[in-house]
Amino acid sequence: MTKTWAQLQSLSREELIAEHDRVAAHTTTGLGLLRDELMHHALLESTEAALKEARAARRMTNASVGLAVVAAAIALIALIGDFSREADPVLITVTTPAPATATISSVAPSSAPTPSG
Repeated sequence: MTKTWAQLQSLSREELIAEHDRVAAHTTTGLGLLRDELMHHALLESTEAALKEARAARRMTNASVGLAVVAAAIALIALIGDFSREADPVLITVTTPAPATATISSVAPSSAPTPSG
């Protein structure tokens, strides 16, 4: 006799496996059962792959947070170190050279050499 859905749900895993094995002795295996089992295995594999990726992402996130905390601590130490020193403020002066003046000298026509010599 077939059990009701409520009866099957109340069974433990071991009892369900025993019930399956008892009923399987009197039935034939169809392609649907094999297809369902293949799909179940594929689902388990993809779930395990997704969990593996999630674990890797969690490790990378933890490493990133750790590095960010270290960087913030270093920046805070540097900032505190700058304020604790009593140094003169640094003045930056920019000097530009004076503009170049060009002088043009002219030669008087009387002192210019003549081509005839």
